[in-house]
Amino acid sequence: MWDYGRRRAEALGLKQIQFVQGDATQLDTFRDDSFDYASATMVFHELEREKRLPLLKEMRRLAPTLIIVDYRVPFPTGFSGLFIRLIEGLAGRDHYRNFRSFVELGGLAPLLMKQGLSVEEELPLHGSSLHLLRVG
Repeated sequence: MWDYGRRRAEALGLKQIQFVQGDATQLDTFRDDSFDYASATMVFHELEREKRLPLLKEMRRLAPTLIIVDYRVPFPTGFSGLFIRLIEGLAGRDHYRNFRSFVELGGLAPLLMKQGLSVEEELPLHGSSLHLLRVG
């Protein structure tokens, strides 16, 4: 995705965009508000519970606007919800434990509230199983 974004920005002549790929737990080399946006796609549900809030705080330290994509909780009923649980279960025991914790704790909403952040825009994705949040 990083390569795709970089190539796309270059093709569109967007020279002011900088893509940075790295470990989300090692961002202390960047100053506060180093970026306009910080994004995380399908990250929070796979993290251990105690790592979610620190990551959110670090993202907020780095950028005034966050773009986050992850599962929408509660899940839709029917096949879609069952399929998500199956896929996450196949990812391994630790991953599934973290996923279940994410769901049981209510997804992204409680994390955002703990940090005093509000959702400025929400777009449902993939039949409402996922959502894209713009958080400020």
